[in-house]
Amino acid sequence: MQTDEKIINIVGDDNYIKGENYYPENIKLQKIIHLTKKNKIYKFEIESERINRIYNVDITTQNDEVILTYCSCPQFEKENKCKHIAACLIKEQTKIFNEEKNQKNIDISEKIFNNLLRNNLYEKQQLNLELELNFNKNYYNSGLYIKFKIGIDKLYSASSKARYFFDVYTENEGELSFGKN
Repeated sequence: MQTDEKIINIVGDDNYIKGENYYPENIKLQKIIHLTKKNKIYKFEIESERINRIYNVDITTQNDEVILTYCSCPQFEKENKCKHIAACLIKEQTKIFNEEKNQKNIDISEKIFNNLLRNNLYEKQQLNLELELNFNKNYYNSGLYIKFKIGIDKLYSASSKARYFFDVYTENEGELSFGKN
């Protein structure tokens, strides 16, 4: 099983996507506690995206497989999974799963897309798309940033996949089609 699939099984599709968009500099691996040769606890501190708060994340492994997770955020209290755990697993996947990153974004988008197709193969639904362009200029960095959200009933962040759509658009000489021609 690919590392990305393992993470999705732990946190779910939505949290995986949100975790993928988390700023890596806001995730700090504080320490690794070696309980035994095969059991470890990874302790993280992760800054909230919206409020001035630090959440504590613990990821316990046995034989390089995640067996227990914890986060001090409100969502984890309700659902026992969250984007903070996803972000930590994504950032430190080579340490936690003791695997090399092979084909990172190979087909996580394709798997989610195929799942969507399988579930809605014969059903027409309106797909909502939201694009937001922001120009950010500050002391540390500046640039044009895009927020890209897509979904049927609820919009999900796909900002990390925006580059893919622009590449396809460019390769097709400015034309990108969806559905029947």
